Amino acid sequence: MIRLWRHLRLWNATCRDATRLVSHSIDRKLSRSERGGLSIHLAICPKCRRFRASMAFLNKLLHLAEHSRMLGAPCGLPDAAKSRIRKRLG
Repeated sequence: MIRLWRHLRLWNATCRDATRLVSHSIDRKLSRSERGGLSIHLAICPKCRRFRASMAFLNKLLHLAEHSRMLGAPCGLPDAAKSRIRKRLG
């Protein structure tokens, strides 16, 4: 019965449930009922669709940064940019 309740709750996911599932989907494969509930929620909620797009973009940036670090590319801002930021901050 508890398992059935959990599945029904996923099909009526709140924004909190949806953002949690989006976050979990980065680390693991979601179950069929989780994917279904998330899909239904994303179909009707533009804010959660934007959150998912932002998370996907950040995840892609992290992978690119890791890849460039593995290739020996320098990380961080150039000294001139750091100097401008320090000057602006005060």
